[in-house]
Amino acid sequence: MPTVGFLNLPARQDDLRSALERLGLSELARRPVLGSENAEPPWVTLDPSEFFSAVDTGFHFSERRSPTEWPPWVITSDAGVANARLENGLADRTGLRGAIGGTFPFLDICGKSLFLPSPRRLIAMTDGVAGFVLTEMEQTGKTLDEAVREAQWQNAAPGNMTRHLHALAARERLALLASAVFGINLSAERILAEGFGQLEARDAAVAKSLNYSIRLVGVVEAHDDGFEAWVRPCLLPARYVLSQIRGGSEAAYMQCSDGSSHVFVGPGTSFEVSLRGMLRDHQQMIEKGTPSSNVFAPCSLIPSHMQVSGYYLRMTLMNPMSTLAQLTTVFAAAGIEIRYIVQPDGSVVSQETVSGNTELVIFTAPVSDGVLHGTLEQVRAEVKLAAIRACLRYEG
Repeated sequence: MPTVGFLNLPARQDDLRSALERLGLSELARRPVLGSENAEPPWVTLDPSEFFSAVDTGFHFSERRSPTEWPPWVITSDAGVANARLENGLADRTGLRGAIGGTFPFLDICGKSLFLPSPRRLIAMTDGVAGFVLTEMEQTGKTLDEAVREAQWQNAAPGNMTRHLHALAARERLALLASAVFGINLSAERILAEGFGQLEARDAAVAKSLNYSIRLVGVVEAHDDGFEAWVRPCLLPARYVLSQIRGGSEAAYMQCSDGSSHVFVGPGTSFEVSLRGMLRDHQQMIEKGTPSSNVFAPCSLIPSHMQVSGYYLRMTLMNPMSTLAQLTTVFAAAGIEIRYIVQPDGSVVSQETVSGNTELVIFTAPVSDGVLHGTLEQVRAEVKLAAIRACLRYEG
């Protein structure tokens, strides 16, 4: 039986006490708090020597100061702390669910210890704030700035959006979720992250007109020579389950080696959701003596320039037909296959429909990231009458 205490307390201590009472766990409000905290009743603080002699499992909340000393086991809602412990080989002594956020119940559906077929590909939306903003752009036609302000006005987004716009929050949570699902030691810093801070309302509108939605998606996929891992804004076909996730929800979809698939849709990450994840870790500690049943093995990652995907390219062309001919020549020389070219209203490009200063959308066949971006640099240098407005991955 673990002896638990609190390494820190959330900013609003009343919220924690009320939640524990509501969940029938009010006895936890009588557990000791590390003495550096300014705790109000009913919390009782102990100085460090007393605390660490009595406590072997510490609850730790995000966005509060971290202690200089840690007990053997830590249950945290701080994704940064959890990732650091993962990188230091302490995953089996760390409760990760509270730090994963809204998708943490997925571990009880598809965790490594549940004897399911081997996971092959995990696709996850781990940042509900990003989901809210992108949904707002899609449904209302707002610019990114307007959608962010709306999210903040509705208290669905923080005042400082940096970690969300740059995909850092999504990357940290994806690293923890994927590590637990695949049983690998995948720290966040190793995952390629591309944010959506430059996304234009035009691309949300074009995607919608072509039956796609733009979502901030994280993918971890097992290959014979290593794992592919990235977080990016991505076009998802409207028929996909993840494309239909609205507002601030979070979701995870896993494809297994036998062709089966599993999906979970949950709420966005909030204090209440993270606390429930921490309490689930505590329950696991009581039942099994550890918050995780996994063995977290080392893993190698495929370099980002070798990762393969199809790409959506939005361009404007002057003198369209001759410029398009130049583009297709450059793409063909690089070995990039063009699946189709459309105008944003969905009509197929033809001599009759292309004229003047024309906007076109090109969907490529799967190509390595390095080849695609090298070719786009060549286009910028050599095809003077073409302007690349957007470059995004797409699924399907």
